[in-house]
Amino acid sequence: MDAIVDICKRRNLILIEDCCEALGAYYDGKAVGKFAASHLQLYFSHHLTTLEGGITVTTISSWPS
Repeated sequence: MDAIVDICKRRNLILIEDCCEALGAYYDGKAVGKFAASHLQLYFSHHLTTLEGGITVTTISSWPS
């Protein structure tokens, strides 16, 4: 994850994490889903479900133009 975050920072890319199967997980002391924009799929076979759809959350205050 550190290498991916570093590449995205150097190239001014937006990182989107797919963390639908990692609720409550941590990587290197940081909660999964807090590295960048995160996506949670809400399909019926996942931990959170509405049977369809998904949620994308972010703490990014300004997107690159």
